[in-house]
Amino acid sequence: MLRIYQKYLDHNLISELFKNVGILGMHSNELHNAFDVYKFQKHGYNNISWIGTNICGPSVVVCKNLLESEFNVNARVYTNKQGVGKNMSDHTFMELDNGVYVDPTYRQFLKEPFTHLSPIFVGTGIELAEKVRPNVRKINDVQRWDKDKDITEKVDKFIKENFYRVKNN
Repeated sequence: MLRIYQKYLDHNLISELFKNVGILGMHSNELHNAFDVYKFQKHGYNNISWIGTNICGPSVVVCKNLLESEFNVNARVYTNKQGVGKNMSDHTFMELDNGVYVDPTYRQFLKEPFTHLSPIFVGTGIELAEKVRPNVRKINDVQRWDKDKDITEKVDKFIKENFYRVKNN
């Protein structure tokens, strides 16, 4: 099932982000900056150039909506904050009810090369650690997937109010 989720998100995330850029409270420049500049020049807006820099929140909202609408899974959304004041940064990711992590923007924390890795991570915490640990830009980036704060209710409310889709059976 993991590969099915992976392929579905790989196929739909970018187009859904562009389609809902206004609803998600983003400017088109923010979305453009989520792609690797050099790979974008050669490949355009696609999975090869996708990194997800600084738009983990909107990306997770879209992934949660897609997976729950299409596959009837339950996903918890977590945010992790590091640093203080102007040096504070955060990261948002999901965990499905079967312990599977979903992170559409994990590549923003990796060193080059990363194009051989899937654009969206779907797998266990152990698999995530195996991919991330040897490739992180900074050693403390490994802590980005600590589940500091559960923001699922906030995300669910946003989805319901803004673009909740009911799947027809």
